[in-house]
Amino acid sequence: RQTMKSGGCNHMTCQVCRCEWCWICNEQLTIRGPHGEGPVYWHYSEENVDSGCQQFADAGAHPDAEEVRLRRRDRTPGPLIKRLSLPVGAISVALLALSAILALALWLILYFVSCTLAGVLRLAARGAYRARRAEPPETLGEVSTQRLVKSTLYFAVTLGMVAFLVPFAVLTLAWDVVAVILWLILGIFGRLPLFRRCVPAPSRHHLRFLISAPLRAVHRFGSTLLAHLADGRAANAGRVGAQDETPWAGA
Repeated sequence: RQTMKSGGCNHMTCQVCRCEWCWICNEQLTIRGPHGEGPVYWHYSEENVDSGCQQFADAGAHPDAEEVRLRRRDRTPGPLIKRLSLPVGAISVALLALSAILALALWLILYFVSCTLAGVLRLAARGAYRARRAEPPETLGEVSTQRLVKSTLYFAVTLGMVAFLVPFAVLTLAWDVVAVILWLILGIFGRLPLFRRCVPAPSRHHLRFLISAPLRAVHRFGSTLLAHLADGRAANAGRVGAQDETPWAGA
């Protein structure tokens, strides 16, 4: 089946089978990144030095694929810059994990307290009806469990997000200053003949890499987690499908 492209980006999706492929290289987009990044994101990512495709390029204006690969390799930071960004990335992921644990613990506490209060109020209301020798209605004090779960969960998630975003914003701003200082120091040492071999001169792309280290670490952690969850769900669905297709032995 032929496809004609009249506009838009180079990420193509078949309207019949929902297959995704690249208009530039005609490859099907199924390969995830090393940290669980989605196939579409990873294929056009600037970190993917094996791909020479850009997602957004005017018709007939896409540069040569080998040129794109060489440019991405030149912009890839060296081992030293990657090691310098590891601590702040680990701290960012730790903040996210602690915030998720805090939100889960807070939700369990809120749900338990809400259920307890609802039960106490229901007993008190029934006792008041009986003290007046009146029959309490059957639906008195009934609270939907689903409503309690949703309300307490939304509240706990909101507090968890605030608990993550506030220190994460402070960490990001502080790291921006540190990243600029490190970049300047590397630039000075990289131009000295004595350190030129072990400390290559950084470029503005390396500065961007350092500054985006906290956000990149959180994104990679989330991508890896979602990829594992998706793989586990697909494996469970495959097992259920295999069990359903297994014929039952006759007695």
